[in-house]
Amino acid sequence: MSQWSERIRGLPIWQQFEALGPAIDQAENREGLDPTTVEGLGRLRTVLTFLGKRAAAIDPLLVHPGPLENAATAIQSAVTEVQQFVTDGNPARITNANAHADAALANVAQVNVPLGPRDLQALKDAADAYRATMEGNI
Repeated sequence: MSQWSERIRGLPIWQQFEALGPAIDQAENREGLDPTTVEGLGRLRTVLTFLGKRAAAIDPLLVHPGPLENAATAIQSAVTEVQQFVTDGNPARITNANAHADAALANVAQVNVPLGPRDLQALKDAADAYRATMEGNI
């Protein structure tokens, strides 16, 4: 692996992706979740999926690590909030986790990723399906 690939693949963002999914799973297993919390957890899962796909599509030769490092910090904070929600059930923690997800999205938006028309259509379809599911559950 080249030094450029290693500098990107060695960033903590990959470990944070792996931590957020199971934390969301645990949170979804709490009893008595209100619709707003369910929606917030669903959004976190959608953001995680999007960020993971976006990060997987990067070309290490064209990426500066700074935005990915900042996104990793934001995701780590989201993981902490979700884990604390699992412990105390405070729905404000899911709101806070989504604020951290917003920061991660803002940082990853600074990463060069080649996108084609099929990628953009898939993103639109995923967003539409998510909204339809959430409206049906609410």
